[in-house]
Amino acid sequence: MEFLFTLEWKRPWTFSFCWDEEGKVVRCSFTSLKGERATPPKALLQAFEEYLFQGVPLPEVPFRFLREPTPFQRRVWETTRSIPFGETLTYGDVADRIGHPDAARAIGNALGANPLPLIIPCHRVVGKKGPGGFSAGRDLPGPLIKVTLLRGEGVQILPG
Repeated sequence: MEFLFTLEWKRPWTFSFCWDEEGKVVRCSFTSLKGERATPPKALLQAFEEYLFQGVPLPEVPFRFLREPTPFQRRVWETTRSIPFGETLTYGDVADRIGHPDAARAIGNALGANPLPLIIPCHRVVGKKGPGGFSAGRDLPGPLIKVTLLRGEGVQILPG
């Protein structure tokens, strides 16, 4: 069973997250998710609230994947998780770090499949000339959410 909680953040945006019986986050999104509404474990709620509302770095949050990532996705996501709070890499930088220097577009596709934004901080991967994409949902201004998240970390980048 999955449990669901939604935070109102920078209205009209919301941040929803689901966790399992063990308290591990299994999905999060800036769009509506489905699940049994419940109050999350205090540590999870505090971590997400402090990050979104106060600009405090997100601590290690327990998580698990509902669907096993491909080996390529896993390498991209692990590299992305290693980007420190308040810093960015370009899609090309990530491609270089995983040994696929010509795969910047594939990096974007892997990040677009990220089921755990903030935990796997794909907003910290940017284009050479702007923020690049952000898979926040079809009806939401994804790049604007990305820029807002980065500003919360002290990174100034202009919307594309």
